[in-house]
Amino acid sequence: EENHVALRMPIQAPQWTEFLSCPVCCNEFAANLRPPISLGCGHTICRTCLATLHRKQCPFDQTIITTDLDNLPVNNALLQLVSTSNTAVSSPGNNGNGGSSSSASSSLGSSADPDLCSPSVQNLCPDD
Repeated sequence: EENHVALRMPIQAPQWTEFLSCPVCCNEFAANLRPPISLGCGHTICRTCLATLHRKQCPFDQTIITTDLDNLPVNNALLQLVSTSNTAVSSPGNNGNGGSSSSASSSLGSSADPDLCSPSVQNLCPDD
């Protein structure tokens, strides 16, 4: 019985750095350019993507957004994580690979392949 347990493969959790990027555009959140905005349903997307939604609803669970977009709160905890991650990657004694993939995620930039993003956000396009 003990061998059977030892053979099970652990389920790999997503890297925490995956949460430092907007799940819609795949760009890293940034305080001024792309602040993370918390929707009433609990999902977070950047303000840029929020402003371009064709329907006033969450792109993931279709919850209607009833609050004025300008009054939705910034996810400050997430902004602090982005700031901490960027500091860790660029700190002098860290030689550039401090175990964080934020530099890799930010290198995706605007050339990110849409196929790498969540397929559940396909409803962002206007209906034809």
